[in-house]
Amino acid sequence: MILSFWEGFVLQASLILAFGAQNLFVLESGLKKDNHFIVAFICTLCDFILILIGLMGFSYLFNKFPNLKVVFGLLGVAFLTITGLKKILAQKVSNEQEVKSNPPKSSKLSTVFKTLGFSLLNPLVYVDTVFLIGGTGARFENFNFKISFWLGASLCSGLWFFGLTYLSGQMELLRDRPYFFDKISKISGILLLVFALKMTYLSFLKGS
Repeated sequence: MILSFWEGFVLQASLILAFGAQNLFVLESGLKKDNHFIVAFICTLCDFILILIGLMGFSYLFNKFPNLKVVFGLLGVAFLTITGLKKILAQKVSNEQEVKSNPPKSSKLSTVFKTLGFSLLNPLVYVDTVFLIGGTGARFENFNFKISFWLGASLCSGLWFFGLTYLSGQMELLRDRPYFFDKISKISGILLLVFALKMTYLSFLKGS
């Protein structure tokens, strides 16, 4: 059981460390301290559930209904594009001292929906969590080994998201720089548009 636990942990680590739109959102939320622990919790919970779905063998649904990938791909590209453009086009806040001491906060409900969007509207997330991680764990015949594998992968997700959130929230030196949050939003918006193009290529153009 110990070996299956660490196999799940290492496999998840090899996939989750890749920097994508979700990790960017977690990082930005931590830097702004904008409901950042709610973001980390939801991201962890999504991985927790998706890995379990793959572990229980439900990955066949995506094989049976290939159009699901197209639907999630379209929603994901639209979500990233709209969010990225909003960040780029947002007006710069003029009161610098106010921005540093009280940066704009999102409502908790808005944070929940944004986090779910970044976590679930990406077909590649399902490839990683449901197919690769869940599918790998599903090969264990012993139920206890499956649970051990699942716990290892889920623990890795939790450590990564909460660790990234906490560490980014401690970067006080960066937070004191002029217009820090405006610059972060603009850079984040540009990267989200890049991720949207990447998702378009991987979801619709590659292999077509």
